[in-house]
Amino acid sequence: MERLVRWFVAGQVLFLAMMAVCWVIEPSRTALQRGLSFYGNDPRTVAPYTAGFVLAIGLTAMGLRRHRSGRRRLRWAVAALAALMIPIPLTPYRVDIVVDWLHIGSTTVLFLAGLLVGGWLAIWHLRLHTARALFGFQALAGFAVLAAQVGLHRYMIPSQIVFQLLVVALVVLAMRRTAPAAPAPA
Repeated sequence: MERLVRWFVAGQVLFLAMMAVCWVIEPSRTALQRGLSFYGNDPRTVAPYTAGFVLAIGLTAMGLRRHRSGRRRLRWAVAALAALMIPIPLTPYRVDIVVDWLHIGSTTVLFLAGLLVGGWLAIWHLRLHTARALFGFQALAGFAVLAAQVGLHRYMIPSQIVFQLLVVALVVLAMRRTAPAAPAPA
């Protein structure tokens, strides 16, 4: 399970690094308000934006493929989150209204799945006070994303990143907690 943790975390770190590259290329108050998807619409940032998704999805898939043992439900949940990331860079919302709605629908499903996975891990799988606190903060970050989407505040990117980091923390905590014990030295 430790290999899966490394691949998963590496993918998430590279995703955030690529989003930071986008921010360096085009530091924008509009991006801060509209979210990370803003960078999938700008010709100067579409490559690192897309690379972030490809790296996160690809490294997670490689980790899942190379590590076949472990909890099936946890592996399925991680695979589902990675798969739900696929349509996000494929639906740049500025193309037209139909693609915009597809993008909004895809991101909504991804965030709801992240919330469901976080809740499942914290409440039923891990049953730790730390995990429940992380899920509580994740739910608050989810509300912050929703509040930014409807225009109640102008900090979509920080809300999205906090939400994502909390999902990652819960998944890593679950992976490490459910890892089989190492054999005792002879």
